[in-house]
Order: sequence, then C-alpha cells, then structure tokens
Amino acid sequence: MKKSLLALAMLTSFGSVVACYSDTSDPASSTPSGANLPSDPPPEDGAPAPETEDGQPTTPKPTEPKPGAPDAGADAAPTPTGPQAFTQAEVQSLFTQRCGGCHDAAPMNLASSFTTSTVGVKSSQAPALSLIEPGDKSKSYLFHKLSGTQASVGGMGARMPKGGAAFSATELERLGKYIDGL
Repeated sequence: MKKSLLALAMLTSFGSVVACYSDTSDPASSTPSGANLPSDPPPEDGAPAPETEDGQPTTPKPTEPKPGAPDAGADAAPTPTGPQAFTQAEVQSLFTQRCGGCHDAAPMNLASSFTTSTVGVKSSQAPALSLIEPGDKSKSYLFHKLSGTQASVGGMGARMPKGGAAFSATELERLGKYIDGL
C-alpha cells in the first residue's frame, strides 16, 4: 500500500524549522501535538520520513544557535545610546543664557549667532585649535574650556562659565555630539 504523508513546518525559537509528519493512510500513526518529529524532512521523491529501529519517526534534538550567529532580534535597528545632540537653536539658547552675560561682543559673541565667532575660528589661548572644530569636539577649544580640560590642550585660564555653574555631564555630552555632527 502506498503511504501518503502530511507535513507541517514551524519555526522554533532558535530560528530553525521543525517539520511534523503524519501518515495519513494510517489514522493510528497520527499523533497529536507534533510527537512525530523527524530530524530531517522526507526526500523530495516522496519517500517516508526517517524512522528509528522500531519504525517510529525520529525526533529532532533541539538546536542551539551557532556561535556568532545573530539572534532573533538582530534585525532590529540599534537603539541610540545616551542623550541626543543639541540642535543649533538649543546651543544658541544655552550660550545666550549661560555665557552671553560676559561674551556678548567681539571677538567672542555668544549672546547672538555663536557660530559666527566660534566655528572654524582659531583660539587665542590655544592657537593650534579652533574654538569649535566642525566634526571634532576633541579639537574644539571651547569644548575643553567648558569641560575644564583646557590645560591638557595647551590652553589656560579657568573652566567656563567663570563664576557660574559648570555644564553638566549630559550638557557636555550633548554639546560634544553637536560639534561632532557639524
């Protein structure tokens, strides 16, 4: 008698496909809950699924993901870490409020349009650096002055804003991301 097979496939949590076979010509061989699980699907020529010595279909062993293989969530877009960069408007507002009281005229007018007097403009205290070097906060003297690291790059004087509260770690990180993004 020719046997016919019914095959169902399902995706496991490890990303591998498991097939469930049932001999539709023999109702007694059909087992609920997918107990007839062969380790390999039947050949394309319609031959029956592999069986154990007692004639039962083989049961696959659970498979672990291969080392270095991406996990099921690997296609998800990475989540940005830390705070986002300031916008130019946010930087202007911050400089106007916290720096504009002292730096409100040339050569460093931070009270209005800070970019004109800082971006690509050489520092007078550390001539090897620009006040803001587009794309590189580590070469931006203004970033070092606000961080209190100006001496490490050949600068001088006190951390800014002088006499005011230091920029927070989050403010410095966001400003650094803004400069790096220029």
